[in-house]
Amino acid sequence: MDYDAIVIGSGVGGLASAALLAKAAGWRVLVLERRWRVGGFTHAFRRGAFEWDVGLHYVGDLQEGGGTRRVFDAIAEGLEWARLPAPFDRFAYPDLTVDVPDDPAALLTDLQARFPAEREGLERFFRLRQRAAHELGALIAAKQLRRRPERARLPEARFALKTTAEVTARCIRDPRLAAALLSQWGDYGVPPRESAFGAHAAVSAHYDHGGWYPVGGGGAIADAIVPAIEAAGGAVWASARASEILLEGGRAAGVRVLRGRGRRAREVVVTAPRVLSNAGAMVTFGELLPREAVPEGVLADLRALPPPPTVVTLYLGLAKPPSAFGLSGGNVWVFQDHDHDAPIDPLGGRPGVCYLSFPSARNPAVKASATPGHTAEIIMPAPGVFAPWEGTRWRRRGEGYEALKAKLAEVMLDAVEPHAPGLGDAVVHRELSTPLTIRELMGHDRGAIYGLPAVPARFRLPWLRARTPVPGVFLTGSDVGLHGIGGALMGGVVAAGMALGRFGPLRELLGALPFG
Repeated sequence: MDYDAIVIGSGVGGLASAALLAKAAGWRVLVLERRWRVGGFTHAFRRGAFEWDVGLHYVGDLQEGGGTRRVFDAIAEGLEWARLPAPFDRFAYPDLTVDVPDDPAALLTDLQARFPAEREGLERFFRLRQRAAHELGALIAAKQLRRRPERARLPEARFALKTTAEVTARCIRDPRLAAALLSQWGDYGVPPRESAFGAHAAVSAHYDHGGWYPVGGGGAIADAIVPAIEAAGGAVWASARASEILLEGGRAAGVRVLRGRGRRAREVVVTAPRVLSNAGAMVTFGELLPREAVPEGVLADLRALPPPPTVVTLYLGLAKPPSAFGLSGGNVWVFQDHDHDAPIDPLGGRPGVCYLSFPSARNPAVKASATPGHTAEIIMPAPGVFAPWEGTRWRRRGEGYEALKAKLAEVMLDAVEPHAPGLGDAVVHRELSTPLTIRELMGHDRGAIYGLPAVPARFRLPWLRARTPVPGVFLTGSDVGLHGIGGALMGGVVAAGMALGRFGPLRELLGALPFG
């Protein structure tokens, strides 16, 4: 049961690291997934004719030559992508609707025509957005390569580590336009007054050339990557929960694993000189590593960050396709006002933002079916509303919990109904997931779906990088760099590169490193 490396978590960051190590160096890699289905937030689930994605809604940077495209092409055999229908993003406000084209120059031209007084400010905003994205990328890359980042002089981040609201206010005066430019804050979960502008810049630029969806649904990603891991003699275990990273002489030596489900579960020890954790920084340092091995101050730094953003997701089975509601099947971001920083209170009439998407409309495999199952998802922030049920078990949380879920579902349907008339009447199946479900089933800290919050303080932590202070232990996934599928994928590249030793054969496999 000896391997060259063990990866904890089969999200896209973990799978990418494992596949890159297998393909670039021929390493035997074991991937551990605590759930019974591989893929992390890229996996899908079914209810009869309906199928939904748990976390993947769209991916950017998949145009010819894009860094995300190059990495997926290298590790995912036979994976195909379909462009989202136009407009792939729509930002809907009571007095303003912006349809986002797959060309940033076209978006700039459209906004300048609609807001002529902001012409110069818009040009400055887009320039600073590009600069901040590069600044943050350079900062993240530099932290990986410095032997002692806490003592090293890191690249200047003049705009990347200012707040998104602060930089936007330097460029834009009209609150309607400012709100429209920052509509995608839901892609990383932190509102403009708190988020690092570099994070907003990088995430929004990720979709400059449009959005794509994997043919066959989110589950097709893991299906396409796992064979590369197995071909090198590695393995992917589902229902295998890592309980402890084992050390010998202060270095990684393996992982203690509870393998199997229910009464059949048994504890096994798997050995390897390298362990890559895709479980997130808080879980890795706070739960998996022995407390005495975690350097003083690491957990304090993590706990000093704001709570990670959490959401609820409403999964809908529909009797009609999105065209019946006047929509193409792209994403619709619904806001009731222009203030992204106002307190979110979904039960008090202010949900903040509701993100509506149609998985079935972007999957050619569903559209070509003789009996397609039309689906929709609505995502809404819901901080703190489930605190009374902390510590309860999945499907055993009681009537009060179910009543709250039903109320939130109605709030979400009411919010999107003006922008998708008739959607509520077409619902034939619905169910709502909460942060408590995410925590119990996926193991994420406090049930967060984004990882560590995208605030300036998070990116200033010198030790937060792929190579941890514990020799042989690495972080992979979104906490290494940025959020979303693309961010987690690049975190997987960075972690694999550092495990190999300053990237080594990855450069040959990928042609060139797709970041920094």
